[in-house]
Amino acid sequence: MPVILADRIDPRFSVDFDASLLPICDGGSLPSSFSTDPNDRLIIEFAAAYYFMNKALRLVEAARCARDQEAELAALRDLRSASHARDALEDRCAPTGFFAEPVFQNDRYVELHFMWAGKRARPLVHVRRFEAEFTF
Repeated sequence: MPVILADRIDPRFSVDFDASLLPICDGGSLPSSFSTDPNDRLIIEFAAAYYFMNKALRLVEAARCARDQEAELAALRDLRSASHARDALEDRCAPTGFFAEPVFQNDRYVELHFMWAGKRARPLVHVRRFEAEFTF
């Protein structure tokens, strides 16, 4: 059964889900769809919004390659709708200080970096340089 978010369905439950269109979040995968943590829920909502934008961008590109103006216009309408849904989500979250910074690469959104008040930083991994000289 699909998990309903604010106004979208978690795309991971869609029959036509394409994992290549889902941006990674803070360098990793999405939280569980069944998480009750409010920040996890917002991460999923943002990832879904950018997933639908990526899906529309792919349709726009396919229509342009096929030189199909009607399909291109329909895909552009889908992109506009997905962009408006993302904008509404940003507007809803901004007053609480929850933000997603997208990374756009080539032709799609590939990663989202999240910021919110009280977010714990990931532990830093420190690497020390090791040099050795071998003589034979």
